[in-house]
Amino acid sequence: MYNRIRDEILKHEKLFSIIHFFFTPIRVTREFFARRKMANDLINNYSTITREDSIIFYFGIPEHNNLGDMAQTYCTRRWIQENYPEYKVIEVRTRISFDKKFLKFLEKLLTEQDIFLFQSGYCSRHKNPDHLMHLNILKHFPNQRAVILPQTVNINSKKDIDKTRAIFSECKRLLFIARDSISYDKAKDFVSEKHLDLYPDIVTSLIGRIDNNIHKSGVLLCMRNDSEKYYSDSDIKN
Repeated sequence: MYNRIRDEILKHEKLFSIIHFFFTPIRVTREFFARRKMANDLINNYSTITREDSIIFYFGIPEHNNLGDMAQTYCTRRWIQENYPEYKVIEVRTRISFDKKFLKFLEKLLTEQDIFLFQSGYCSRHKNPDHLMHLNILKHFPNQRAVILPQTVNINSKKDIDKTRAIFSECKRLLFIARDSISYDKAKDFVSEKHLDLYPDIVTSLIGRIDNNIHKSGVLLCMRNDSEKYYSDSDIKN
């Protein structure tokens, strides 16, 4: 319902401008207090943490009910447990990463062996909050080991590409992973190939883990029905 209302409003430029003008101050204020509360909760949870162990900071934990993003989170958590059992994990929601109090906390807590992991998804696109998070965190901590998990890339703004390239070029310990060949080629605009890799979405790690003895019948097609869908309703019906 929300997506349909939003899509209808976006069709009317004047109406959108009026709503945006009056709603923006309210939205910004609410966002600041919500973000600060989340940051305070996280800081309080880890205020007594010792630095005997290395830490993986897992950024971009989804707050929304997108099943694909939740599946990625599930698979990433399991991947961390299987490959980095000796690391502590601190999960950070996207909005917290913009909080100045959290950034100061992170600066005091970080050590050289800590790792940044950024959530996989369709995040590397213009003005996407997760894309802005990549830039914000890596701008503040360019020397940290960082992995941006498999991304779909769709950045067409030259200004955005130039800004992203400028920040990423300072990150000598960054690995950016594209999850398809088209995204890989697009990522070359802002990431050098020595910091770029091509790998499938981490959810594909579930393939082969289901009991094949389970009876199956028919074919299931899952078609998305939101602002990111590629095919029109008539194409899907056909």
